[in-house]
Amino acid sequence: MVIGYKNKGVPVAQILFTARKDAKAVHADYNSKLLEDLLGHWKRGMGKNTCSEEFSVSVAITDNDTRKRFALKATWDGVFLILCRFHTWQAWWNGLNRSLQLVPNHKQHVLHQRLAKLLMKLLKDITTYETAITSYNEELLYFKNVKQTVHEPLIQKKQMLVSSFLPTFKTT
Repeated sequence: MVIGYKNKGVPVAQILFTARKDAKAVHADYNSKLLEDLLGHWKRGMGKNTCSEEFSVSVAITDNDTRKRFALKATWDGVFLILCRFHTWQAWWNGLNRSLQLVPNHKQHVLHQRLAKLLMKLLKDITTYETAITSYNEELLYFKNVKQTVHEPLIQKKQMLVSSFLPTFKTT
């Protein structure tokens, strides 16, 4: 990725990994050594600059497949790996679902809707760390207040589960 004229990142290369046609699980079909060899071949093919420095990658966007991530790290040890937006959303959503599994499905809708709005805002709209932390803390405070002011057992249980999800979310 390079910085374009509008000070935005512009990808300079895309490398797509795919599994064999007969693979039962795509993620299980990747061969770490083969991926490292292919990336190394591509790196060498990029050559060196006028200062005889090898081609280097500073940032790569990838999914959460460990074989691909290890191959990228093995080829460029200083590469900063960013999880793509889809996989970030998927991980957050799965974590939320695990936190709310004790709440009956028909009661989860409002919680999912509220938290999904926060998560999507964090993914798409918020661009500064300070704003992200402020939004997160506001949501955490909201659920703590609801838990303290509402005395219906099911609502308290839902708020407790959400309150347990948000701190976990902060550490990921």
